[in-house]
Amino acid sequence: MGGDEETLSRVGDEVRPLLPLTDRATALHLVALTERGWELRLDAPFTG
Repeated sequence: MGGDEETLSRVGDEVRPLLPLTDRATALHLVALTERGWELRLDAPFTG
């Protein structure tokens, strides 16, 4: 995704306390940022 060093450091500091994730994922959503905003491109449910 990229970003400058300051932004990457800030994001890391904000996300680190949320890890490790303990919730269960039920699907993968692939999104794309378009001129109309975020749009869902793929919804792939996990089965098992």
